[in-house]
Amino acid sequence: MKGQPGTVVNLVTEASHVVNTQLVPANLTDEHHKNDGTFHGAISMRFRKTVVVAAVDSEGNLTVTLDGAPVPFEAMRKQDGLTLKVSQYLPYYGQVADVSTPAFRFFLHAVQPYSTSAGWSRGHLDFSATMMAGVSAHGLLGQTVPREGSVCPDHFDFAGEGTEEDYVVSDLQAVNFEYNKYAGQPVGTSRRLHMADVIYQPLASPLNAVCRGFY
Repeated sequence: MKGQPGTVVNLVTEASHVVNTQLVPANLTDEHHKNDGTFHGAISMRFRKTVVVAAVDSEGNLTVTLDGAPVPFEAMRKQDGLTLKVSQYLPYYGQVADVSTPAFRFFLHAVQPYSTSAGWSRGHLDFSATMMAGVSAHGLLGQTVPREGSVCPDHFDFAGEGTEEDYVVSDLQAVNFEYNKYAGQPVGTSRRLHMADVIYQPLASPLNAVCRGFY
């Protein structure tokens, strides 16, 4: 699934969590970068009734809101079990939004435009997600995470019900996808996943997840 620009896809649905991503066009074409790919443009994370939205514009500027209110850089917010930290600069990552709950941690950072032989890329979001032990989740990330074994493959395929397209939803807060009740076993060990840029993964973000290790 390459994903269509503007499409919103469910990454995680769990009893208290909804995480969706809105895709934006990669707009790069050469022998390595395909113009039909997509990036993460905005990601919404809802925990209970608290909603965090992180978005990056085409110039690579990160904006973060908490229940619709802007959150400035170098601020920390705690609300109903959710902790949000927003940083102007962290070494290597740049602008960062770090969101944690008892079940998940999402570490998001803005990727600045960069030059390629095809021209300049657009700014976008990249992130890693940690799913704590004992959590049973649905959605593309929730279903794709390895649930057994101690070795994470470099690449692993979609393992959910239906097809990837069945996880497209109507907006950043929606859960109206085809298969939204996870019936599998909880993950036994906390896992850390990195959702790869489609620029490097021709099959497309967010479906071609790359497991960078586990805790």
